[in-house]
Amino acid sequence: MRRRGLLLERSYTAERRALAAARRQAFTEPPERPNQVWQLDISEFETVHGGTWRIAGVADHYAKYEFGWHLATTQAGRDAIAAVELALAEVHALSGHSLAELLPRDDKGR
Repeated sequence: MRRRGLLLERSYTAERRALAAARRQAFTEPPERPNQVWQLDISEFETVHGGTWRIAGVADHYAKYEFGWHLATTQAGRDAIAAVELALAEVHALSGHSLAELLPRDDKGR
């Protein structure tokens, strides 16, 4: 397997752990409830016939919930926007409220 390049390098696990630690440090205050932090991810998949599909999805960082996926052959800004719009629609479908209505407000209504 090593001769064919099918094994991961020894440093792979250490690199993955370092990246995970950096992601954890990105938040000065970790999210304490759903819908505080969302993450957009676009994954690319090749078909056996040489085509490429991209799947864009939005996940709630706190709840670890995935809000559906947008499937496309492109990876453009409009695809990211479509994925976020799908997430906003699903929040409304699940809760009966828009995301803006679910966000907490301070004493001044902000």
